[in-house]
Parts: sequence; structure tokens; C-alpha cells
Amino acid sequence: LGLPREIDWFFQGVQTFYPDVWEDFAAFIPLSERHDLLSAYKKRVLSDDPAIYGPAVKMFSGYEGRLATVMPSETIVTSFEDHKVAFGLARAECHYFSQALFLEPNYILNHSQTIQSISGTIIQGRCDAICPPLSAWMLHKAWPQSRLIMVEGNGHSASEPGIEAELIRATQAYKESHT
Repeated sequence: LGLPREIDWFFQGVQTFYPDVWEDFAAFIPLSERHDLLSAYKKRVLSDDPAIYGPAVKMFSGYEGRLATVMPSETIVTSFEDHKVAFGLARAECHYFSQALFLEPNYILNHSQTIQSISGTIIQGRCDAICPPLSAWMLHKAWPQSRLIMVEGNGHSASEPGIEAELIRATQAYKESHT
């Protein structure tokens, strides 16, 4: 939804459930800048100096990779830390997050009437540490034509077994209804 609380959650709130992962993420930044991790990371990942942005994008993206699945997945973390993935993900997210995703406050919920006639499926991992389930719930409530599937025991990643199965099931259902 692009709410400030969602961005705050990613940079601060996650430590509630993943204190060790968050501590590693925060420790990358000098203590004097840790009061604003988004700005501190943005300064580094958007640097023109590879010696500065290289380690920063790897840490930023690796942090997200460690949060993406309920059960730790070295495969996911390694893929997130790959330079091409890390570079794009960290730079895009820092840029967009620092601009409140270029949305006015509560824009999506305030304009949900524009999609009221469209049916859709929201697939949300119950244990998503990146995008908390409350946001999916709020969107579903504002969009009566939606179907919310809360996938128990799954996190954020589309490669989580339950999320992947629901994505395939929903896609297949839409295909069948339009053929």
C-alpha cells in the first residue's frame, strides 16, 4: 500500500521478530546514522563509487533475502546477494522508499473505488516479515471484489511452497474463466 508504517516496519519494526537479522543490517551503518537507516542506506547504495555501493547493496538486498522466507533459505539469500539482483533491488527500493513510493498518503486505499468492478486475488503469507499481512487485509476490505488468500506458515517470497501453489491456482482459475 506504500504506507509510511510499512516502510518504517522494514527499517525498524522487523527487529521485533528478527532481532539478529536486523542487528546485522543496522550494524553495517555507523552508529551516528542508525537513527535513519533508510537515508543512510540510500546514501551508500546510490553512490557512484563501487567500493561504497557494492557492499551496501549486498547487505541491503541480503537483508531482504533473509526476511523473504519463513524457513531460512541460503538459495534465496545467495540469489538476493548476487550483484545484479542486489544492485537493482537496493537502488530501486531506497529510491522509491525515500520518496514514499511517489504516492500521496493512503493513496491506494483512498482510490480503491477505481477498481471496485474488477475481481482479483490477493495472496499473502501469514508470516510475511517484509509486507505485514495487515496491509493485505486493509486492501481486501477496501476492495470487495477481491479474494484474500492468507497462506499459513508462508512468508513474502513467491517461492514459498504455499504462496507458489496459490499463485499457480489463482492464475489457472483466471485462465479458465477467460477461455
